Amino acid sequence: MLIIVGMRVFYRTIARGVFHCRRCGGDREYRHRNGRRWLTLFFVPVIPLNKVGEHVVCSTCRTRYHPDVLTLPRPSQQGAGTA
Repeated sequence: MLIIVGMRVFYRTIARGVFHCRRCGGDREYRHRNGRRWLTLFFVPVIPLNKVGEHVVCSTCRTRYHPDVLTLPRPSQQGAGTA
């Protein structure tokens, strides 16, 4: 009998919004995601293991950033306070 066991990381989106992507150079939509490693049996997640962390993904260029990037002001927000 053949049993296929493995581990895989699955991500889930915990927030969405707009941020300034350094790679694209503009205000882009993002997905704030966190991941968790799972034990899989026949490629189906069965047992949750450890958390692997969070990251922010640009929806345009798919670049991953540390969640601290969301605390930085966007260029469009910086000029909004001046008249």
